[in-house]
Amino acid sequence: MLLKDVYLWLHVFACLIHLVSCVLAWLCNPSSSHVRLSLKVDKLTYEYATNVSSVGASSEEVVYASKVSPIGLVALNETLTALSHLVAVFVLMFMSDKVYRRKDGYSLDYEYMRRWFEYAITAGLLEVAIVCGQGTREWFLIVYILACNVVIQLMGYLMDVAPRFPYKSWFFGIGGFLLSIQIWLISTNAVNTSNRSENESVWVRMAIFYGVMYSLFGVHQAFVHYWEWYRTTFHGDMIFIFLSMSSKLYLSWSLIAEIRQRFYELGEPLTPSVWFETDRASTVDTWMSIKDTMMVFSIVVIVLGYVISYVRVTPPKASKVRAKRVF
Repeated sequence: MLLKDVYLWLHVFACLIHLVSCVLAWLCNPSSSHVRLSLKVDKLTYEYATNVSSVGASSEEVVYASKVSPIGLVALNETLTALSHLVAVFVLMFMSDKVYRRKDGYSLDYEYMRRWFEYAITAGLLEVAIVCGQGTREWFLIVYILACNVVIQLMGYLMDVAPRFPYKSWFFGIGGFLLSIQIWLISTNAVNTSNRSENESVWVRMAIFYGVMYSLFGVHQAFVHYWEWYRTTFHGDMIFIFLSMSSKLYLSWSLIAEIRQRFYELGEPLTPSVWFETDRASTVDTWMSIKDTMMVFSIVVIVLGYVISYVRVTPPKASKVRAKRVF
């Protein structure tokens, strides 16, 4: 099987997986009556000091976005991811086989261009869904996360555009520094968020897996560019596809499960309800099982990605026919 065909089927598979995920996510999105989160900025007005008080300030909330649904953001993210893989499928259908040949183990042009553009939108959108799911309302924090993610993906894009650029380590350093700030922000927010229910530490667990999974992208990119054995043994672009499926599906469905489980436990079941949300015990057990299943699934997907990438499928070589001497 040609290398181009392998990528074609991988993108078809990823597109179908994310398509199913996005449909189910939209079905889990609650009605507007349950969506009360708004993103705001505090408007401060400093007051004159009087004889009995010092200078003070009164605050007023300026709302920039109202009725924000974290589950809706997840569903939108999965929709955009499915569309990105669908675009890759159409491009591959009309692409020459010669274009999809490895450049000394570095990323393929059409793969990294699509990938970093997709990540510039979807990676930040999923981060926003996580912090909004934790209850964050700060508009400035949301803008920072989205803008910072664009810069991080730009650093990855520049590394792939110029893989032999002598100062590309600056790109990696800048991207890694910004990613560490984002991980710190989301982890700190998770530590300061808890549920008065049986599942109190879920946000810390999610933040840990978010940090690990997002860091894997940077580690993989570093290995591709700085470790020759790794670069020539595995298809870096293939592993990116599997890393994307693993991280997005786990984080998305862990967030959906936590939000719906939390509201059910705390006495306000979200509507429309999911078919298994019939009573408290079955609802909690099922959503907990979904989170555990998605964790196992994400690990299996990453391992499978390395196995498929290692078994490199290359174009068949033309067989040589030896002429027999006739005596």
